[in-house]
Amino acid sequence: NLDEAIDPGYDFQFNRVARWGPDDFYHNDHPGIGVSMYGLHADGSGPHYSSRLRPVVNFSPTHNSLWQLSADMHLIAWLDHAGIAYDMICDEDIDREGVDLLKQWSCVMTMSHPEYTSTRMLDAYQGFTDQGGRLMYMGGNGFYWRIAYRDDKPGVIEMRRAEDGSRSWIAEPGEYYMSFTGEMGGLWWHAGRAPNKLVGNGFIAQGFDASSPYYRTEASRGPRSAWMFDGIEGDVIGDFGLLGDGAAEVIGIDPTPLFVVQFWALQRYLQQNNIWVLPLAMEQVPPKLQAFDTVFSMGVLYHRRSPFDHLQELKDCLRPGGQLVLETLVIEGELGDTLMPEGRYARMANVWFLPSSDTLLSWLRKLGFVDAEVVNVCVTTTQEQRSTDWMTFHSLADFLDPEDASQSIEGHPAPCRAVVTARVPGTWKPSL
Repeated sequence: NLDEAIDPGYDFQFNRVARWGPDDFYHNDHPGIGVSMYGLHADGSGPHYSSRLRPVVNFSPTHNSLWQLSADMHLIAWLDHAGIAYDMICDEDIDREGVDLLKQWSCVMTMSHPEYTSTRMLDAYQGFTDQGGRLMYMGGNGFYWRIAYRDDKPGVIEMRRAEDGSRSWIAEPGEYYMSFTGEMGGLWWHAGRAPNKLVGNGFIAQGFDASSPYYRTEASRGPRSAWMFDGIEGDVIGDFGLLGDGAAEVIGIDPTPLFVVQFWALQRYLQQNNIWVLPLAMEQVPPKLQAFDTVFSMGVLYHRRSPFDHLQELKDCLRPGGQLVLETLVIEGELGDTLMPEGRYARMANVWFLPSSDTLLSWLRKLGFVDAEVVNVCVTTTQEQRSTDWMTFHSLADFLDPEDASQSIEGHPAPCRAVVTARVPGTWKPSL
């Protein structure tokens, strides 16, 4: 069922052309999976019922879309990193056991998208906070749709997209009330229980284009909330990270047509409309662009006859306060040490300068970068770069001294990579 595979209701909601990816093809090949709450039945009607037992093929901790469970894992990782002990409970547990379950903890934290809430769940949250419990709302679009559970059908929920709201389909007249409980479906807002009453803010509109950071207000500095910002520098929060400041556009450049074609072959299936690879050399990028939050240069610097010119070109692409992430080959040594192979290096003819880590940092400071630091240094291994059934030609093992793997075939130090970060001075804040 091609119509269901591409979730036309979702496409209708966001006024977009349907795009196919691996998940869609899998759904089409396995129609027994059924339709999600965002899909449509063959007759164009929306599904009112779903189950946690239904397989969701794009629901995984490491899915490339930072959404739902994959986003939740970042919250879990934060708790682990901070050494904060935690227990996990599910929506169904809260619906079944209510406030008696929640009050076992002094603090309850939602995950990234608590959008669908039953009456018993909302009563439990409200009762918990009324009794002094701390509720951390870590998501967006939360407590939005009213749903219902049924005690004799564990794992099944009912939802009616009644009246209005951001929705992938619209319930038909006469189908606004839920069969499980008799309650009116639709938004909690219309039931007089807007999320603002529970967590202080609500959802009114959405878009799938760019994200933006948060800016601290004076109220955040008061004694009631200042403790939440301990250890956080500056007044801008969220202009970094995997989705920070949107990652609204990712633009790669490569002068080699083969690599550009490879990207577009993948893009044919991935359909990521904010990611591009352009057939350009660095010299073809407009000078002093100052447009990017972050610029990556991976394995390029040692191929440049003038490393200073390349670093300056990278700097010119960054806006004030922007970050450079640089990966290049380095050697062990002190400040000022640089290897310039007169011939080949690990059988590469186009290797010009391999500085020590301290020398590389000095180059960056010389050009006006600030906060330059080495993030990682590691020797390239033959497990990383090796021949395979897909890549049968020579690889790193053929380029090292067979008697001493710490040296290249020419007698130079074996390849060792460093990752360095640095910033352009200044700050940048979008006009609001």
